Amino acid sequence: MYDDAISEHKEERSMKNIKIIGVQNQNLKSINDYLDALKIITSIESFHPYLQENIIPVIANWPGQYFIRKILTHYYKKVDIEYFNSLIVPDNISNFIPIIESLHISLNFEN
Repeated sequence: MYDDAISEHKEERSMKNIKIIGVQNQNLKSINDYLDALKIITSIESFHPYLQENIIPVIANWPGQYFIRKILTHYYKKVDIEYFNSLIVPDNISNFIPIIESLHISLNFEN
């Protein structure tokens, strides 16, 4: 029964329609680093229609969660703090939803 359930969803896990755009090293150590990485993704014109109608889950560890959430907070609340005044957040950044990795969740439950 379990094998049948896996077989039914095999197509959903397929990587047939995956497009590798490019690989770029990023030094993700600050809010600006994360914003630059997100801008690289949002600057791909062929990706704009997809971004307008879909959310993009961002699987990230704690720093990724923290910095992306700070960017989203700035976007939604237009936070007027000196640190954020120079932060320019693109409109389609709201489609990125940070999700913590299951590995980090499981590490927190181990004694």
